[in-house]
Amino acid sequence: MVVNDQYASDLSEFTVVVISLNRQRYLQRQVDFWSSTNAHLVIIDGSLSEAQLLIPAAAQHRIRYMNIPQSIEARFLLSTNLVTTNFVAVLPDDEFFIPSAIEGFIKRLNSDLSIDAIMGRTLRFTHKAGVVLGAVQYKSFRNPVDEKERGIQGVKNFWSEDGYVVNYPIYSIMRADVYKNLFGKVFSGKYENAYSYEIKLHLVFPYLYRSIVVDTLYWLRSNENDPVSINSFDRTKRFSSWF
Repeated sequence: MVVNDQYASDLSEFTVVVISLNRQRYLQRQVDFWSSTNAHLVIIDGSLSEAQLLIPAAAQHRIRYMNIPQSIEARFLLSTNLVTTNFVAVLPDDEFFIPSAIEGFIKRLNSDLSIDAIMGRTLRFTHKAGVVLGAVQYKSFRNPVDEKERGIQGVKNFWSEDGYVVNYPIYSIMRADVYKNLFGKVFSGKYENAYSYEIKLHLVFPYLYRSIVVDTLYWLRSNENDPVSINSFDRTKRFSSWF
């Protein structure tokens, strides 16, 4: 996949963090995509065996692959120590961010210190018989009412009346200090339910920080794979039942 503007955008202060498990065939695709930008890329692979990735010599100073067959908590906590840029985002191993959108979000974050994270609009994609198919995703995502509120009121504003979040900052473009503090807290404990970490993040984030949604396409979500499941948690068990 090629995004036409990836060569022109300045992403030198941005890091992509990919936490992967047993999907090594997609890791080279990540390397190929981000090596044609000047972004930093950190891949922490929990697979039992090490992937053999081809990283261009010119990009080796900003692309790092680590094979760490440990828990998802350990790998996320490790990532918080590996980010050296001012801005960062988590990205699933089979998905993409659009470089020009990231560059615009970083400019907005630099100009408005009251914003901690920005997300835009999303397309979900798959491919069939050589044709890429896409559909708009998360059309209902929006900014919370009284978006500058923090603390308990900020959390209340972030959760809608039907018991779901109004947007999804886990995959937003955020400040590095926000990422390190937030993910350090979220992955400080171990849970057997897959969705516990997302719920925890969506409680802690609006308590401490402010995220906004803008009408710019930035995230290409993959429909190529099912969510990763491992023995330590069952994705068929809903959080409400588990809790």
